[in-house]
Amino acid sequence: MNGNIPEDDWLGRVEGLSDDNTEAPDTGKHGIHLPKIPKPVDKPQPAPDEPEESGQPEKPDGIPAISPESIPEEKPVIHRPARKMTFLRENGVRSDMTDMIVALLPLAAWGVYLYGARVITLVLISVIFSVLFDYLTPVVLKKPDTVSDLSGAVIGLMTALLMPASAPLWLPVFGAFVSVVLVKHIAGSLTRIRLHPSAAAAAVMYIAFPGIMCAVPEIKTKFAAFSVNAGAYKTAVLPLEKLMSGSFPAQSDWDLFFGMRPGAVGEISAFLIIAGAVWLMARRVTDLRQPLAFVLTLGILSYAFPRLAIASDLLSIRYAFDCVFVGNAVFCAFLMTSYPGPAPVSRRARLASGIIGGALLFGLRSLAAPSADAVPVILAMNLVARPLDLILKPSVLGGTKKKKTDSKTT
Repeated sequence: MNGNIPEDDWLGRVEGLSDDNTEAPDTGKHGIHLPKIPKPVDKPQPAPDEPEESGQPEKPDGIPAISPESIPEEKPVIHRPARKMTFLRENGVRSDMTDMIVALLPLAAWGVYLYGARVITLVLISVIFSVLFDYLTPVVLKKPDTVSDLSGAVIGLMTALLMPASAPLWLPVFGAFVSVVLVKHIAGSLTRIRLHPSAAAAAVMYIAFPGIMCAVPEIKTKFAAFSVNAGAYKTAVLPLEKLMSGSFPAQSDWDLFFGMRPGAVGEISAFLIIAGAVWLMARRVTDLRQPLAFVLTLGILSYAFPRLAIASDLLSIRYAFDCVFVGNAVFCAFLMTSYPGPAPVSRRARLASGIIGGALLFGLRSLAAPSADAVPVILAMNLVARPLDLILKPSVLGGTKKKKTDSKTT
């Protein structure tokens, strides 16, 4: 049986309804049951002089207006983002990586001034192989390409800055392999990195090649671009080793701050490091909560518990100053903690992470004079970043502040 009902049959059935809500016969000529169609009942309208039950004025279209008294007093709490959301902007990660390169290049230039063209060679080899590994590894692992965001160049530059100027030319290749292939791609991605790639590579190099990483030459020792004579330079006594042995460094405080001291290429000038951190803060890549908490915690603990027999408060202040500006503590605190991925997200988590990092470095130095100094501390801070974000997470976006109740009784 054809279930289609002609249009004229429908019209006839509808017109057959009576005015007293009675319905037409149950079946039409095709034998198909039609539903009941009740007669619409007009809703009684209130008299013009009767007030509305809701007590609110009525708009001409019948929709009640909202009076100011009915608006709740609670205001939504809108939290500012902990850092700028680079993933919401086109080329956001690339922009941040470019800013980090700008912050790191003056440190490389200062290393060239102190140690010669060898620093340029180390930096170029490290950057080239890091970018090359960053391009080839996703192809082999069938992962998304990340070479265009310049993160590989930043990793290579930072890894080279953690080496001494006398390092052999194969060492930056090894560091690029560890940092990019093993840590960044195999162990994660740019948004899911659990460890800082350059810090992990430096830690492996300090463990595998301690003689190379600890053989820091004296400043103003000029090295050729592609050759190093092992007997042509004198290994320096690092200010950190001098301080941990029980005496003040031979350099003045100004030399320690501005960078007239031996050390790895990137850790020498605290002035340029802080200038780079200010640049990153101005560009909204990071803020100074975590690095300031790091160095202040280290300085306060060093002032309160000195390793030297200090007879005056002035010497205690100098000792705390030297503890902050020797080694790579300033470099790790101001530049390595700002790398995206392993760093905490919320403000409170970054503040707590900086305090934990400063306390860990003080404890590590109290046990011994570590050659890697703050590098293992950075890795420990990376491991506690996610738990700190969960424990110290901010309020939900759009939450409401609870109104304070008056405790006074009338």
